[in-house]
Amino acid sequence: MSYKHKVFLLILFSTYVRFFLANNLEFGNDEVYYWLYALHPDISHFDHPPMVGFFIQFFTFNLSFDSELIIRLAAIIPASINMYVVYKIGAYIKNELTGFIAVILYNLNFYALVISGTFILPDAPLLTFWLLSFYFFLRTIPKSPNEVKKTELFLAFLFTALAIYSKYQAVYLLFGVFLYLLIFNRAWIKEKWLYTNLLLPIFAIGLIVFWNYQNDFISYTFHNKRVSFFSFDFNVNSFLREIFGQILYNNPYIFVLLVLTLITIFKKRLSLDRKLIFFFLFCSLPLIATTIYLSLFRDTLPHWSGLSYVTLLPVLAIYM
Repeated sequence: MSYKHKVFLLILFSTYVRFFLANNLEFGNDEVYYWLYALHPDISHFDHPPMVGFFIQFFTFNLSFDSELIIRLAAIIPASINMYVVYKIGAYIKNELTGFIAVILYNLNFYALVISGTFILPDAPLLTFWLLSFYFFLRTIPKSPNEVKKTELFLAFLFTALAIYSKYQAVYLLFGVFLYLLIFNRAWIKEKWLYTNLLLPIFAIGLIVFWNYQNDFISYTFHNKRVSFFSFDFNVNSFLREIFGQILYNNPYIFVLLVLTLITIFKKRLSLDRKLIFFFLFCSLPLIATTIYLSLFRDTLPHWSGLSYVTLLPVLAIYM
């Protein structure tokens, strides 16, 4: 049996397990709240963009079916797609075995499997669109502009826009991409169609800003009280909770693998092109570092950086 077929079997088994969980667990408070996004759709909401509500509407045929299981399909089905995208990323940078191991690691990650893969949270659409965007950026940005299919670059920016319209931290993907371009591939800076495609995420941000303009910028007022880059009142409890939370949410085994992989990269012993390694690092480590920094002064939640750990799974698979 090929590794691709094994991946499909693993995805089917994982989907069945998440179906079972979704059918036997009652909604939590957060899930009930995001169900209201589907009940009252808008171009944005108080604390998050509206994509999770649109996902619920789509998978429930506009709430025609209203059970926990059917509503949670908006997380279960996207997570199954995520696994295949992770496999494709691993196969692209190395081989099918790498992709297969990455999918196994995905299923060992509590954030990927349960938080964003079973429960109805903004992370469900966020992780799907982030991974799709990252995959197409990976196929385009490290190459010369002349070697790239314009459709793939368009899809990369389109999925980035949809990721931002799911949750704000998706802008870190754009940050990683442009940081990589400035350091490793400046030929892109002169390409006009790079900036033309950039209009897609700018449009998504514009919708969020427009809604906030109509509602006294309530989202920014709310998040500014939760997240501050310039508060220096040290909060040791929040810091320890963030560190241990990241370890537990992403699985201590995966966290240790990440540390060992970073050491191997530092020693220049990982069998992957250095430019690709830095592309992965630029698109993942800044968000992890930011959440840890914020936890020094404010209460943070460990799952905020979960998608960064998922992005690194194919690199950990190469290390294994």
